[in-house]
Amino acid sequence: MSETPAVSPYLFTAPRDVIFHVIYGVNMHMILDMLYDSALRISEYTGRCTAMKVFECARTSLLNARAVFILFLSVDSNLRERVACGDIEGSGAESGTDDKCHMVFQALCPFKSERLFLGLQQEVIEPWIRHNCNTPSDLVDSFENEYLCS
Repeated sequence: MSETPAVSPYLFTAPRDVIFHVIYGVNMHMILDMLYDSALRISEYTGRCTAMKVFECARTSLLNARAVFILFLSVDSNLRERVACGDIEGSGAESGTDDKCHMVFQALCPFKSERLFLGLQQEVIEPWIRHNCNTPSDLVDSFENEYLCS
């Protein structure tokens, strides 16, 4: 009888950055709060409701929420800035409360964030868009590789 190795209880208790929690965590409410605020900003900037429609897709699964996070991260400079400094404020609208939720995470290293955000468009988003048969899982995997290598 083989035992599966237990996950260390310290994996999520040590200070981690926002992207770590999005890729490896399971707190969908945290991701949806960030995405809701970002979708509002993008919709206001573009004057279209497309971002809100994409946000609705994020609500269907954790994988889709992660994929939409990556897409919004590529176009929303305010989200990139907040992710880089680790200061995330959610509206609370998606977690079912009217209270703003404020979460503080470890900031990304400035060199890592610069490399990650520069590579995001060229190494992750553009190749993923070019191939019609790619899935949200492919986007998340590609972003995870870029995150780990930057």
